[in-house]
Amino acid sequence: MATVQPIKSRDDLQKVRDILKTNRDRALFTLGINTAFRGGDILSFNVGDVYRLTAGDELTRREQKTKKKRMVNLNEACIEALKPLLAERKADGASDAEPLFVSERGLGAGTRLTIRSLSRMWKAWCEAAGLEGNFGSHTGRKSFGYLQRTERKVPIEVLQKALNHSSPATTLIYLGIQDAELKDLYSANF
Repeated sequence: MATVQPIKSRDDLQKVRDILKTNRDRALFTLGINTAFRGGDILSFNVGDVYRLTAGDELTRREQKTKKKRMVNLNEACIEALKPLLAERKADGASDAEPLFVSERGLGAGTRLTIRSLSRMWKAWCEAAGLEGNFGSHTGRKSFGYLQRTERKVPIEVLQKALNHSSPATTLIYLGIQDAELKDLYSANF
């Protein structure tokens, strides 16, 4: 099985954003690339977890994989993507205890989305946007880390903490940028 890849440019992020048709998909995508929560953790949100939050508010989640507590301050993009979805879910009569992200069709309509469905969605979004590669439920999380490192030059140790990794080496492997950085080291003329 090939490793899931990040989306590596803002232009490609925009290409994906442009093809998203539903409030649910836009919110899933936006939370994925702005919070670096794992897909399963995003899918575990209930309506009440985010209903009253505003930009800058803290969203805490105990990660399903590591069981570690992880806190994220939601940015304006996340809040703006959540507003129409929350309005839609409330209009459908969803209580605070109901899933935020639900299936929209078939026999499972109205039930919490699964990781398998989320992986298929990321693959379909990236394909429809004309991106080549292997994409899945971890693409949002990896895109967050990759772009933080390559565009904003965030230190690996800071990303390690943000991604809740146990070591900087794990983060380097996860982001898949170590080889590119090593190559760049040797391009300097002293």
